[in-house]
Amino acid sequence: MKPRVAPPVPAPSDEQETRLREAKAQIATLVHCQTERRRRFVAHVASKLQRINAPVVLVVEDDERLAVWFAEVVEHMRATPRVCGNGLQALAIAQAEPIDFFLIDLNLPGIDGIELAERIRASSRLPLSPILFVSGEIPRETLERIATLAGANGYIHKPVSEADLQREVQRLLPMSSTGP
Repeated sequence: MKPRVAPPVPAPSDEQETRLREAKAQIATLVHCQTERRRRFVAHVASKLQRINAPVVLVVEDDERLAVWFAEVVEHMRATPRVCGNGLQALAIAQAEPIDFFLIDLNLPGIDGIELAERIRASSRLPLSPILFVSGEIPRETLERIATLAGANGYIHKPVSEADLQREVQRLLPMSSTGP
């Protein structure tokens, strides 16, 4: 018996070749999209894991523009910012979740920054969390005395540069029990 020989395969037409090229391009695009989605997902999960162990900084500032800027600076320092606009909200947040560091404007609606700091120091949960006062309305010498009397660990005067804010937060954050 003679072996069977397959009939020759006809060459694909131009239309078939075009469809084949389009299908290959679609497959390559799908693979790229899946790889990109996977890469973004892994980056997202890694970011979440870093934040689990990141210190939490409560920014208490009634000027929304400044509060957002403070939060951005804190986030660049690999800490997790929480933001609120008054002292009563700050107390509620601090009672509900652990706070490692307080960045407090002195002139707040409701209870001011001084009373907020005194209440934080009187709390059994938060007495060791560092407090940094921020103010632009009080002379530096007076601000220093107020910070000391209210139990704050430091102060900075507005306008604040990013470098000054980072330096003070880095100086004080190791004082917190869960700092980096």
